[in-house]
Amino acid sequence: MTNRLPLVTSVFFITLIKAYLQGTKTKNEIKQEVDGLFDWEEITSRYATQDVTFLLTRAAQNINENYYADIVEHISSTSDTIPTRAGLIHHLEQLLKGNIDQEDLYEWATWHNVDSDDDATAVFEDLAVAYFCLYLLPAQKQHLTEKKYQQALYIFRQKNSNMLKDKIALVLLIEKERQYFSFFLRDYLQGTKSIDELDVYLLNKFGMDHHSFPYMEALASSNTHHHNQDEMTVLLKKAAMEK
Repeated sequence: MTNRLPLVTSVFFITLIKAYLQGTKTKNEIKQEVDGLFDWEEITSRYATQDVTFLLTRAAQNINENYYADIVEHISSTSDTIPTRAGLIHHLEQLLKGNIDQEDLYEWATWHNVDSDDDATAVFEDLAVAYFCLYLLPAQKQHLTEKKYQQALYIFRQKNSNMLKDKIALVLLIEKERQYFSFFLRDYLQGTKSIDELDVYLLNKFGMDHHSFPYMEALASSNTHHHNQDEMTVLLKKAAMEK
């Protein structure tokens, strides 16, 4: 019997796996890419999993046993397997267009989240992407509305991005964090919180002290002007990256 499968190499599967893991292709786009090569629903049912990487690897192995070794060899570095800013932007865009749902986003963004003593943030090249995938989405999944996803997309799209500022803005997507941020800074300006207490707050919430806090100069300016309410409002909006 003539083999009617189109001729594909391991490079085809390696490219798709990297694109999915980094986020530049969604699961739906992967399914479109392999349409006609194999039945996605059948292989999903056969292996009882939705894991895109596993399914692509198995499909490749079914075509040629040697493809498995090629995939393992070429997808070995952290940069191949960690979500990127471009990938997160793409997934958020597809979510807001209705091409994927929140579960698809969650499945892609959090697949690597494991209970470990290791600092998972360290493997990410982008601090803000790490925060979104490792902390914000898992903890606030039920509270992230379409409006909040739109704001997250706006934050990640900013040119000349400062990852520390991006992380602060992502934390402030959550209303209770926004309120606490405002209250704590006001307390600091009024003298009821010390610089050491400010450092503890900044470290716990944002992973930085007042030396690396990018709005410290603006905070000091507000303090110089005797805690001007309008200046504090501007600072809060700036930190939240409100449009």
